Amino acid sequence: MTYKEIITSVIKAEKECESIDNIQKRLNSIFDAFLNSLIKSSFSSISEELKDICDTIVNVVKLSEDGRANVAQEELFKLYFSDENINRLRIVDVKKGISLYKMREAETYTQYTKETTNEMYHVPFELRYKICGARYSVVGLPVFYLSESVYGCWEEIKRKDLDYSNAALFKPTKTLKFVDMTLPKENYSITEKRVKELPLILASRLKVRHVESINPPEYIIPQLIMNCIIQTRGHVYEGSNTLVGVKYESIHNNKRDLLFSNRQRKNVFINYAIPPFESKDRGICPVIEDLFKFNANTSLAEMRYRNPNLVSSKDNPSIYDQSVFGLLEERLKMLSNEMLQYTNWRRALSIGGKDTSR
Repeated sequence: MTYKEIITSVIKAEKECESIDNIQKRLNSIFDAFLNSLIKSSFSSISEELKDICDTIVNVVKLSEDGRANVAQEELFKLYFSDENINRLRIVDVKKGISLYKMREAETYTQYTKETTNEMYHVPFELRYKICGARYSVVGLPVFYLSESVYGCWEEIKRKDLDYSNAALFKPTKTLKFVDMTLPKENYSITEKRVKELPLILASRLKVRHVESINPPEYIIPQLIMNCIIQTRGHVYEGSNTLVGVKYESIHNNKRDLLFSNRQRKNVFINYAIPPFESKDRGICPVIEDLFKFNANTSLAEMRYRNPNLVSSKDNPSIYDQSVFGLLEERLKMLSNEMLQYTNWRRALSIGGKDTSR
């Protein structure tokens, strides 16, 4: 049995209950569809365990809505993040040196750089009072967001003016561990381990019913997940087994007017959310700065000002490669290589550890 039957059943249930305001009722409807789709499978032996997981998640939401957020977090922590249950999660490695992107909107021609403003990382700590709640962001907590594509970034910032918005390239400086909150591929065979993570994933990707809401109840579970990740690692980076953040798929991939999908660009909607490891009065989290190297920064306006006739330099460019999003990614990688060559040149000129260049 593959995940297709489960996902199809769940998506149908999600659409049928979208108009319901009560989040607990919505989750119960989705979980009923999830459990019913497994009745004829070979997982009847863990059906009670799966039901308990679903019921506990609903209770976590109830506790949070009752004003008992601390108790809710402890319940969710025990359910998925405790030593005895962390195997219910899928922990994935994000390899050192892969290309990840971030976008920041601007209304005029502005080139943000990590060196001058730090604003291509997360919101500086001195501006944390401006941070509202988001799916994986708690109010006042400056979370660092990255995407595997520039187009995914653009959708995440709600399609702001692309000409002036800055795109930056970041690369992990070492292999890092993330909690994988993406749905399994539909053609994958169901496994006992991964089926236990599905209730948490389903509860984290609810579509927001009232988009004008300051902090929608649909964000309760994903925000608690971020708190649980912080709880697992404390406030000090402890090494290679530390959970760095969450890997998730944007819900924008369900829009009808998308320019691109996974067919044109692999993992176009895969994102990463990294909460800070420690708080400061100003600036950015030094651990995040250490784990994610700022490689380059550009904007579509800068590229057009330099060269009005933008074309891909690849031999057989795809449709995505020829788009402004693909061209931005290509430009960022080129700038990154230039910076690497410049750094190596300066290192070659240093004598006895002292840089002699001027």
